[in-house]
Amino acid sequence: MGIFDKLFGKKKNDKRQEDLEKATESGVSKAVMSLIATLETRGDIVQFHARRDAAVALGKIGDPRAVEPLISALNEVDNILQCNAAWALGEIGDKRAVKPLIRALKDVYVRSEAAIALGKIGDVRAVEPLIQNLVFTHYADRTVEVLGKMGDPAVKPLIQALKDGEVRWRAVDALGRIGDPRAVKPIIQTLKDCREDGSLVYCREAAEALGKMGERAVEPLIEFLKDENKFTRIGSALALGEIGDERAVEPLIKVLEDIDNEVRKSAAIALAKIGNEKAVEALTRALTDGDSFIRRIAIEEFASIDDRKVIDLLINALKDNKDEYVRMKATERLGDIRDYRVIEPIVDATKDESWRVRYKAINSLNKIKYSNRIDIFIRAIKDENSFVREAAAKALGKIGDARVVEPLSQALKDENSGVREAAKEALKKIKVGKT
Repeated sequence: MGIFDKLFGKKKNDKRQEDLEKATESGVSKAVMSLIATLETRGDIVQFHARRDAAVALGKIGDPRAVEPLISALNEVDNILQCNAAWALGEIGDKRAVKPLIRALKDVYVRSEAAIALGKIGDVRAVEPLIQNLVFTHYADRTVEVLGKMGDPAVKPLIQALKDGEVRWRAVDALGRIGDPRAVKPIIQTLKDCREDGSLVYCREAAEALGKMGERAVEPLIEFLKDENKFTRIGSALALGEIGDERAVEPLIKVLEDIDNEVRKSAAIALAKIGNEKAVEALTRALTDGDSFIRRIAIEEFASIDDRKVIDLLINALKDNKDEYVRMKATERLGDIRDYRVIEPIVDATKDESWRVRYKAINSLNKIKYSNRIDIFIRAIKDENSFVREAAAKALGKIGDARVVEPLSQALKDENSGVREAAKEALKKIKVGKT
C-alpha cells in the first residue's frame, strides 16, 4: 500500500486521482526528508524536543527511508528519544531494525518499547532475547504479552524455558496466551514440579494457563482438583470454568465441599460459567448450605447468570434469614431482570430488617421504574437509615407525581446533607417537568 492509500484510502482510479497521488507522494517524500533532517540535528533545547516529535511522526508515516536514522537514534543519550525511535521502528516493521532492537533490550530505559517493537515486527530472531528479557520483573508482563502474540515461532523456545526456574512462570503465562496444544504436557509437568521446588503459589498460574488450552487440558485439570496444594485446586477449578466442558461439572460439585473457602468459591464460579442443568442444580443446593460462605458464593454466581430461570431461586434467597448479604445480592440482581414476578418480592424487601437490603430494594424498584406504589418510596423517605432515605428521595424525583412534593419538602429539613441534596434535586426535576 502506498503513502497515498495509507493517508486517504483507496479510491476509484482516474486521472485526477493519479495527479493527486503524485502530488501527495511528492509532498510526503519532502516531509519525510525534512523530518529525518530534524531527527539527525543536534542543537538547543527546542531542537531537543523537535527530534523526539520527528521520531514519532516518522513512525506514523511508516516510510522505510527513516529506518537507519531511527536506528541511530536508539543509541542517543536521550531516553525519551530512544523510546520514541523504538516505537517508530515497530510501526514501520522493517526487519533491519531487529538486531538493534534486540541490543536495546539490554537498556533498562528502552527495553519495554523495544520488546513491543520486536513483537510488531514478528521476527523469529527476537524470541530468545525476549525470553531472556523475562528475568526483568518490572517489564516481564509486557514481554509476556509480546511473546504471547508472536505465536508459533515462540512455542518451542518457551517450552524449553520451562526448565529455567528464573523465567518458568512467565513462560507458562506466555504459552497459555498462545494456546498451542504442544504446550499441554510440558505445562502439566511444570504443575507437578511446582510442589517440589517450593513454588506453590505459581501452581495457580500453571493451571490457568492449561485452561487456555481447551479440551485437551480437561482431564489433567480434573485430576488436579484433588491436589493437596490449594493453589492448584483453585487454578484448576477456574481453568475448567473457562474451558466450559461439561465433563468437569461432577468433579466441581465435589469441590464445593472442599475445606478451603477460596477453593469452594472457585468451584462455584466455574459451575456458573459452565451453566448446564447439573451445575445450576448444584448451586441451587448451595443456596441452602449451612455454611454462610457457601451461600454467599452461590448467590454471587447466580447473580451472574443471565437467565430468567433463576428468578425463583433468587426470590427464594430473599428468605435467607441468616445472612443479609445473600438477601442484598438477590435483591440487587432481581432489579436487573425485566419480569413482573420480581416486583412483589422486591417490595417485600423494602421492609427487611437490614438497611442494606432495604437500600438495594429501593434502588431496584427505582431502576425498573416502578411508580405504581408511591407509598413505598414515601415510607422509605422516613426510614431510620440515611442511605435508604436518600435513595427514596431520588426515586420520588423520577416519579414526578404531585403527591411526592410534600414528603420531599419535608426531606429538605433532614439531618443528613445527602438526603437534603437528593430531595432538592428531586423537587427541581418535578418543577421542570411541570413547566
